[in-house]
Amino acid sequence: MNYHQILTLARAGNPARAWAVFEGRGLDGVDDDANVLTLKGRLYKDRARLALREGRTSDAPALYAAASEAYLAAHALHADSYPLINAASLALLAGDEAHSNALAQQVLDLLERDPDEGENAYWREATRAEALLLLGQPAEAEAALAAGIAAIPKAWEDHAATLGQFGQILSAQGSAADWLDAYRPPCSLHFSGMIGLDPDDLQLIAAIDAALANLNPGFAFGALAAGADILIAEKLLAAGVQLSVTLPAPIERFRAVSVEPFGRDWGARFDRLIERAREVDILPSTIAEDDLPLAGTVEMASLSAMGQAMRRARVLQASAAALT
Repeated sequence: MNYHQILTLARAGNPARAWAVFEGRGLDGVDDDANVLTLKGRLYKDRARLALREGRTSDAPALYAAASEAYLAAHALHADSYPLINAASLALLAGDEAHSNALAQQVLDLLERDPDEGENAYWREATRAEALLLLGQPAEAEAALAAGIAAIPKAWEDHAATLGQFGQILSAQGSAADWLDAYRPPCSLHFSGMIGLDPDDLQLIAAIDAALANLNPGFAFGALAAGADILIAEKLLAAGVQLSVTLPAPIERFRAVSVEPFGRDWGARFDRLIERAREVDILPSTIAEDDLPLAGTVEMASLSAMGQAMRRARVLQASAAALT
C-alpha cells in the first residue's frame, strides 16, 4: 500500500487503520521525505482527534505535539507555508502557545517574502488568516479570510476545512467562534412535495419563491416527479443551485410512472432538469418491485436524498434544511 492509499484511508475516516499501515510499511521512521512527513503529521493529527472523540483527552496533547513536529520537519526539508502553518496550529492544540506564536510569525514572514507562495489565492489568504488568528488578531484574521473567499468563492470544501481548523483554534484560545458562521458555505437542501400540482397556481409559486429566498441553499437533493418536485427544482437551477437528483427507478421508468401520466408539459420539463442536474442517482436495482411496493421505493429514494443533503452539510461545515 503506497502513500496515496494510506492518505485515502485517512480521508475515509479510519485513522487507526491508516496509522497501522503507515507504521507497518516503516514510513514512521522516514525523515528525509517531505511528503511522508506531511502525511505523518496528518495521521498524528487524526489520531489526536480520535482520542478526543473517544474521551482519551490526556492522550491528545502528545499526539498533537508529534503532529506539529512532523509538519515542522517537512517544512525544514522544503520551505512551504502549508506544513508550517499546520505545525503552528498543532503546537497550540498541544498546549505550547509560545511555540505556536513563533511559528505563526514565521508563516507571516514567509508570505511577506513571497507574495505568490501557496497553492492558490484562497489558500494564501486563508494561511495568512490562520497565522493572524494564532497571534491573537481575530479582526485581521477575519479580513484575510474574507479576502481569500472572495478570490475563489465556490471552493466550498476548502472553505470548510479552514472553518473547521479555525473553530479548533478559537476553542483552544477560549474565544467565541460565532463570527465564522458568516463565512460558511450555503445550506444543503432536501426537497420533496405533492405530485400533480397545478403549475399555474400563483400562490404555490410564491410560496416556493419565499421559502427558497429564506433558505438560500447552495446544494439541493431530491426527485423530479410532476408537481412540487419539478417546480422546486426549476427554481433551484434558476438561482444557480447545484441540483442532485435521486430517483427510485431508472429514468425512463420513473418518467413513465411519475411524470407522463400528469400531461401538460411535465415530460419536457423533466427532461430539461435531468440534462442540467449535476448528478442523477438511481436507487439500486437490487431493490426489486416484488419485494417493495413503488411507494416504498419512492420513500427510500427520498431518504437517500435526505441523507445526501445531510452528508454534504456535514462535510462543508454548513447547515442542512428541508423544503416539503
